Amino acid sequence: METGKQQIEEDEQRQRSELTSAINRFMRRVPKRAHIEEQHEPGKFVRPLSPIHDNGAAGSDAELPETSHKVINRKVTEKLTNELSRVKAELEMMRLEKEKLCQILANRDHEENEFYTAKSSTMREEQATTNETFLTTMSNMSRSTLNIPECAPIAGETELNKRSYDHWKNVLNASMNLIQATDESTKMNLFRIKAGPLLLELLDGTNTQEEMPDEKQYPFLNAIARLDAHFDSRAYVLSQRSKLANMVQSNGESNIQYVQRVAAASKLCSYKQDEEFEAISRTVTRGSTDSRIRTFAYRVLINGGSLNDLMDRVRSREVELQMRMIIADCTRSNLLQ
Repeated sequence: METGKQQIEEDEQRQRSELTSAINRFMRRVPKRAHIEEQHEPGKFVRPLSPIHDNGAAGSDAELPETSHKVINRKVTEKLTNELSRVKAELEMMRLEKEKLCQILANRDHEENEFYTAKSSTMREEQATTNETFLTTMSNMSRSTLNIPECAPIAGETELNKRSYDHWKNVLNASMNLIQATDESTKMNLFRIKAGPLLLELLDGTNTQEEMPDEKQYPFLNAIARLDAHFDSRAYVLSQRSKLANMVQSNGESNIQYVQRVAAASKLCSYKQDEEFEAISRTVTRGSTDSRIRTFAYRVLINGGSLNDLMDRVRSREVELQMRMIIADCTRSNLLQ
């Protein structure tokens, strides 16, 4: 387009130069003095128009210079006028051709821009569709291969408790955030697949309360709310406190293992911080098989100690018992020898 415009401007400049030259050329031919001679054919004698001596009689040649001058001026003017009209017509034609060419070039550029715009838009739409399909496929693959263990009781127990449920719920929510699962039906499907039979059985035994999300519109949120309400209920807390009070040390269970099990069970009883260690001390005082551990638990509680203080005493007792076993083995070996 730039090349076409440049060519039009060069042609217009050339026509203007030719017009200026023509005007200058004809202007030089205009008579400036009274002695300009008439145009004549070759070989024909022409009488000069400059001073002619005559007596001024009527019909004499003395009147010819003024008449010839007027005739020459009229012819030159007519010729110049015709030349100017021709040049103006050519310039007007060139102007129309220039406008037409500019319009053609503008239309072509507009069509090219529309083509590339439509092409780019189509490519973006195709790319967006491809990306959406790819993300959907990857999301489905991620959901199908999502590795979430089912909610199961902790080792040594036969029923679910709040601690195991909270751990499983956190893993489930983190996994669904990772695969960007936001639809309620999708979340509920994943919940039913990964929950396990014990948690689903527990869910079936709960009821929807008024403040909970609607079960039909928000099935996943409703299920989580029902389970949270169960594990936070007063009945559940009282049952866990009863279990804590009746915990005894098993045969073969070390002192440190027993105290740790009691401390873990106290977390399910919703005790306050100062009440929790008191409940632990009472349980260890009644349920431990080692008299020294029972004494330690009572003394730490009376002295205003904490669970860490009791654990330090229990570890020292474990080291003492191990040393006694080693000494007994060495004595037995010496006796046999």
